[in-house]
Amino acid sequence: MQIDYIKVWTVVILSGLITFLIRYFFIQFLKDNINESIKEFLSFIPPAVLSALVFYGVFNKGIDSLYLSNYRIWAMIVAFFISWKFKNMLLTIIGGMSIIWFFNWL
Repeated sequence: MQIDYIKVWTVVILSGLITFLIRYFFIQFLKDNINESIKEFLSFIPPAVLSALVFYGVFNKGIDSLYLSNYRIWAMIVAFFISWKFKNMLLTIIGGMSIIWFFNWL
């Protein structure tokens, strides 16, 4: 079976373009017409998505993930305290990833 790469790339590019345009339209044209309660609600989406991704990455083996030598748990704890203290998402990601990189280096 031969793959037609032109069709695959066409689908990928068109899907990305359509997704971008939908999001761009929402952000660009509706940002002034959204009331404050909806803006506040939408502000919780990025931390919720990031939390779900991190939680799955740390506890992907279920109960077998709960051991002290799991460096991802330590990275999660460090990232939690950085986010609690500084309230900066970029600093939180850098702190957690630094712990993971350090334990991978060991």
